Amino acid sequence: MSTFVFLYLLFLIEHVIASDVIISVIEGESITIPAGGGIRKDEIHSISWFKGQQIRHQVIVNSVNRQSGRFSIVNAYGDLMIQNVSREDAGYYTVQVVKSGGENQETMIYPLDVYYMDFPTLTSNTKNNNDSKYIIFHCQWSEIYPKMKPNVTWIHNSNILDTKIFKHNVIREGRSNTLVVYQVSENDFGNYACRVTVETMAGYMSKTSNIGEIIRALDSTSPTCISTTVLILAVIASFAIGSFPTCAIAGFLYKRQVGLKENKSKDNDLQYQDLQYASPLSHYPVSK
Repeated sequence: MSTFVFLYLLFLIEHVIASDVIISVIEGESITIPAGGGIRKDEIHSISWFKGQQIRHQVIVNSVNRQSGRFSIVNAYGDLMIQNVSREDAGYYTVQVVKSGGENQETMIYPLDVYYMDFPTLTSNTKNNNDSKYIIFHCQWSEIYPKMKPNVTWIHNSNILDTKIFKHNVIREGRSNTLVVYQVSENDFGNYACRVTVETMAGYMSKTSNIGEIIRALDSTSPTCISTTVLILAVIASFAIGSFPTCAIAGFLYKRQVGLKENKSKDNDLQYQDLQYASPLSHYPVSK
């Protein structure tokens, strides 16, 4: 039998159709790939799914073993569901449907495109300018697929921050977005985060950074009052007793008191606390 005749008979037995529709999904979501072919479920004898463009590749699931990890056949038509899709799942998927009797086969090939992005990271530092405090937050991200310019939303205490007011300045450059908060006041204290959003063919894809926090330094009023009282009593005792050790103690407490007063003058200083990322802040609203 010639090679041409063999290939022709193989074509009659097995009809291979490559789908011209790219199935897309966002990493972490679930997707169902149809078996297709227009075959009625009562005509189906067996179904097998393969990863790749050829049926010689390893079988993922079939009519006998309908589930394997995140992959499963979900209905009588043989549709394939992939749960919690990862970027490594991208590629081609082939389904082979054998009709009742086993003489005819339908084979469909589907391309799967997985969109993904890494979590952004948030860092910060405090600046002084003529006794005016301002905070700089840096939001950075690494890889985004597809490569599109994302929309960055700044969040303050679970609410979208209005970055257009005079005391806020946003600088966009490459894979980073910088927020500057000028004239920091008590209203600016609290949690900060940035949310990076990209609109894809499969919908909106968003990731939220770790949390940065602006807090007030501890007030030293109470320790200062206690130290003042002790200092006065020590001085009186030194004059009454006239002992050198008591005078030495009074001198030490005086120096400590001066230091506490200097600390008290800084009680409005701001500091940044960088908290490690624990989980995405899914309750934050997405800016569309």
